Amino acid sequence: QQAMVKEAIENERVESRTTQPNDPRFDSQWAMEKIGMPQVWDVSTGGKTINNDDIVVAIIDTDFSTTHEDIVDNIWQNPNEIPNNGIDDDNNGFVDDINGWNFDRNQDTHIAGIHGTAVSGIIGGKGNNGIGTSGINWDIDLMLLTYGSNIAEIFAAYEYVTEMRNRYNESGGVEGAFIVAVNSSFGLKNPEICPEDDLWN
Repeated sequence: QQAMVKEAIENERVESRTTQPNDPRFDSQWAMEKIGMPQVWDVSTGGKTINNDDIVVAIIDTDFSTTHEDIVDNIWQNPNEIPNNGIDDDNNGFVDDINGWNFDRNQDTHIAGIHGTAVSGIIGGKGNNGIGTSGINWDIDLMLLTYGSNIAEIFAAYEYVTEMRNRYNESGGVEGAFIVAVNSSFGLKNPEICPEDDLWN
């Protein structure tokens, strides 16, 4: 009986590889190596889903610099809102919410500062672009949601996230945003276990 060979290739040697970004300050980001990000970046650096959805992470924090070189290209843009026209184009109750919303000042602009900018950079700083540092996700949309100092603003931010994701689901991706995660870097002064009827639940 004759064996059939459909295709043959050279039995080449292979080697393991790890993706190292060319960002000049990556050498100081020891945590990225510690959690194995170079190996993850071999597989994916963020971007779109298999269904071509823009992946969005909502960040509830304070002090976002929307012009910072490491995050400016990854800040979420509301596709259904026309910038600075003073109209709620997508009819979601927020006028000109281009990048998210500032619940502390009830406006579309965010105040530049350190904490929210740093958190945004860790989550989604543009990587391998020869600038600054590298985020965990090199190509992702960062929805910025500013709170001031109280729980009501944080709850309002979560309601915004829920509304925008529900709009996305209900419209088949025409409205809202494909939000896959929310980051919240805050804590209560006197933390206690939340009872079942507590709003935090």
